[in-house]
Amino acid sequence: MRTSRVGIAVLLLLALFGGSTRLNALAPGPGPQSQRQRGLLEQSPEEEEGQQFSRARWIREHRLPYPGAPTVATEAVAPPPVPPDFFLLSTADAFVDADVTSPVRVNNDLLPPGNATNPWSQAEPDIDVNPENDDNIVAVYQESRFRDGGARALNFSTSFDGGLTWTEGSLPHLTQELGGPWERASDPWVAFGPGNRVYYVSLDFNETNPANQIGVSVSTDGGLSWGPPVTVFGSDLDFNDKEAIEVDTHPASSFYGNVYVAWDVNIAQGQGFAAQHLLVARSVDGGASYRAPLLLRAAGSNDTCANLSTSIPSPCGYIMNSSGCGLPAARPPVSSS
Repeated sequence: MRTSRVGIAVLLLLALFGGSTRLNALAPGPGPQSQRQRGLLEQSPEEEEGQQFSRARWIREHRLPYPGAPTVATEAVAPPPVPPDFFLLSTADAFVDADVTSPVRVNNDLLPPGNATNPWSQAEPDIDVNPENDDNIVAVYQESRFRDGGARALNFSTSFDGGLTWTEGSLPHLTQELGGPWERASDPWVAFGPGNRVYYVSLDFNETNPANQIGVSVSTDGGLSWGPPVTVFGSDLDFNDKEAIEVDTHPASSFYGNVYVAWDVNIAQGQGFAAQHLLVARSVDGGASYRAPLLLRAAGSNDTCANLSTSIPSPCGYIMNSSGCGLPAARPPVSSS
């Protein structure tokens, strides 16, 4: 459910959201049900028909072909010739960099095998380095992924010696597997902030009912312990997806320490997504709360995948998104505010 850190299009935010359209129809956390949006439909099709809700089925039934995706079979194309200055590495003549260590195992399997999951699987890894201490590294990933989406837990591995050794664990108070409210979690993404703070964003959702949210867990000790997730945005029907997180870590910036979360929300109306909007929200209090999200782009069906780049020491931040989620599509749009 997540794309790579590098998107195709860039939306430039001047003065960090100055003049952007505020999304009034959708509400942010902090998470109580009364403050969560129902969505644009009063009832889901499953509820109207008396069926038990299934998020995996909902995604299948509302997914349309990606814009620009080929609709007919094409002939195979021979690969281009290898440039003369290009070389391939083999076990016999591999180039070895003295500064690159042998692979170090980051994780072990923390959960026993579970029903309907790929046992001992870790998916969608992400990693970040503390800008104030490059020996401090945090890697994040899914643990025990379900075959139809999401995982039983989201895990972390933390190093304080440049990656030679790692301490691992699972995010607490997130999934039901570990005492949290959510049936599944997905799309892990991590970013360091000032003062050894680490921000871990996740897509939290249920398979058996429509509830879902974008949540952020915070560590104040470089990634060894984590607080419960704080709701950035939640919905009881429309599906949030493909989130990303970054923090302004430039001391000269007027927005030093601000946390930015970007994601897309899939608005359901009948068969096929009526819209897939690109949103961004920020925190100015170290992740304790998030302001109402801003609507950056109202897109068509299934063609927005949010990516967020590190801000630079100026009154500018960068939101990156791919049109068609990496598939060949029309020329990527560029917006500014």
